Amino acid sequence: MEKLHVQLVIPNEELLNGEYDQVSVPGVEGNFEVLPQHSPFITQLRPGTIMITNEGHHEIYCVHDGFVTVEDDNVLVLCESCEAKHDIDSERATASKQRAEKRIADVNNKDIDFRRAESSLRRAIARLNTLKAE
Repeated sequence: MEKLHVQLVIPNEELLNGEYDQVSVPGVEGNFEVLPQHSPFITQLRPGTIMITNEGHHEIYCVHDGFVTVEDDNVLVLCESCEAKHDIDSERATASKQRAEKRIADVNNKDIDFRRAESSLRRAIARLNTLKAE
């Protein structure tokens, strides 16, 4: 069976480098799956869950912003930050989501950076959704 060569890279560290059957990726236009012989392309990532599968076993990560390239059965995922599912703290992610929602709801407070609050909310939701991924 054909395989994909997958690399998962954050600044200053390569988290994953190996041969896999398929990769599910959160793109800005929606989730997509890469299988061997996929057409070449490059796209931007959004905060979400990346699932890398080999022989029925899933490696699940939460990624935050970046890019993915696919060419000649090579998948390169470059992201700002990445957390393995088993490293995500559910209570911390829930508290972060609640803080961000509270900041966004306080529309009269001129001291709040709403873009930063929205970004925090997207990351917290991505972490919580990653915890649910199978």
